[in-house]
Amino acid sequence: MYAPLVSIIIPVLNGESTLDRCFRSLTKQVFRDYEVIVVDGGSRDRTMSILAGYKSALPQLHLLVCPGLGLYASMNTGIEQARGQWLYFMGCDDQLRDASTLATISNVMTETRAKVVAGSVQYAEQGYVMHPQFGSPYWLQCRLHHQGTFYHRSVFEQFRYNPAWQIAADRELHLRLALAGLSCQVVPEVVALFGERGISSRDPERCFTEIEQIHQQLFHGPVLGWMRLLDFFERNSWLLRRRWGLLNLKVRLRRRLAQALSLLSTL
Repeated sequence: MYAPLVSIIIPVLNGESTLDRCFRSLTKQVFRDYEVIVVDGGSRDRTMSILAGYKSALPQLHLLVCPGLGLYASMNTGIEQARGQWLYFMGCDDQLRDASTLATISNVMTETRAKVVAGSVQYAEQGYVMHPQFGSPYWLQCRLHHQGTFYHRSVFEQFRYNPAWQIAADRELHLRLALAGLSCQVVPEVVALFGERGISSRDPERCFTEIEQIHQQLFHGPVLGWMRLLDFFERNSWLLRRRWGLLNLKVRLRRRLAQALSLLSTL
């Protein structure tokens, strides 16, 4: 049976407003050795008709309809069906950065001995770029964004996403990979434009709560006390920056500077 280099897994539920943009970014790829696995949770909008329209452009498109399946359970279902050597997950509101993205990352995947390859993601609306970290989990230095991360299929012979979490199962997975000593190669590339309508963006305080609960499960004794202290500072730092209007300050300043320069150039 044909095994592509990359399996792209996309969980979706009522994604008509963004799905077309997501799939256009796939059809533009100059690299073609990939399959797309869509796991639909029971969409009632135009999602199915949009997918049908891409069947000829994406012959390796596979659709699994699993009504009522949650986000991370859908990702696990995609893992079970994937045939690729490397697995990649994106939301229906995400898009690959440009036409050469998969070609660039494929060169790394075919050469590396690492089990994880991670690049950056760019917030689609804010323009902010989040760079990957895969350092010590004891210093909150394990921060990968799954839209920027490719996993060797052997990773999922041992690990899966925990569907008990609503927001932070990817964060838990990355912590467990770091604690298990898996290697990660970081690449200086922006992989994807990240949609900002997901639940982690809409409910960041809930995300903080889940991360704290994950730490309680993974760490014990003095280490847990240390993690709780870091969690406290991270959450309250974010709350203070939100209260004072300092969230994404650098992005907003860059935009205003660009606007000012544009205005000056017209004078």
